[in-house]
Parts: sequence; structure tokens; C-alpha cells
Amino acid sequence: MGFHTFDPENVERLTGAERFRFCSREELLEPLPREADAEILDIGSGIGFYTDELAPFVGRLHALDLQPAMHDHYRDRGVPDSVALETAAADALPYREDSLDGAVSTMTFHESTTDAAMAELARVLASGAPAVVVDWSRNGRGEAGP
Repeated sequence: MGFHTFDPENVERLTGAERFRFCSREELLEPLPREADAEILDIGSGIGFYTDELAPFVGRLHALDLQPAMHDHYRDRGVPDSVALETAAADALPYREDSLDGAVSTMTFHESTTDAAMAELARVLASGAPAVVVDWSRNGRGEAGP
């Protein structure tokens, strides 16, 4: 694995509405299917900031994070019924081939952008399913980046 992870002790940095300056709910939702049976994957869901924004609009949202501690923080805040908390690395996704109708990743995919992770995402997404990635570069510099 060897992925860099966010320190769960700093989760307060993940809760503020200022995060919408990077990406709005509408920007994430626009390419995604919104059918009642749509299954969407949120890669690097963390404490559920964007997951909560998407959950009311899709059938099932798989909140995937590498760190169980992030899910613990999310549980403390309250997880919507349509959200399934799942722990795995992006290069070993626990889903069947062609089983997901879309995927999103916000500010985390730079940590797992390997050939294996890309192949896994392609494997689990149904043909033509969108993948929405909002991120900065792995080596980017700045107050908000990695």
C-alpha cells in the first residue's frame, strides 16, 4: 500500500463549508446517475463531508476509506441510511466487476493514483459510468493542498 493518509486527529479541518470552494455538491452530482437504485462509490470519503451531500440523491453510496478511524468520526456525526461505510485501499476495491454506476473522489485520489488503483476503478465501474475526481497534484504546494 504505502499511501499517505490524513491524520484523524485533524478532522475539524474536514468539516467547514469553506471546502465547497474546491467543489460544490452540484459539480459532483451533475455527471452522476440519480436513479433510486444507483450505486455510487466515494473513494477517500473520510468523515463524510461530501458523502452527506450526495447521499440524498443516489440509491446507495459506498463510502470507502483506508482508515477505520475516519469512519469512526463519521459514525459519531451520524451516517445516513443510504451510506455503507467500507474500509479498503483504492487498489483493492471490494466490489464486483461492472457493479457501480459512478464514482467520486474529492481531494484524496492523488494519494492512490497508481496503475493498480486506476485498473480497479475501471474494473468496478459499469460501462460508461462516470468517475468524478476533484483533486490537486500529488506534489502541489499551498495552504490547502497536500
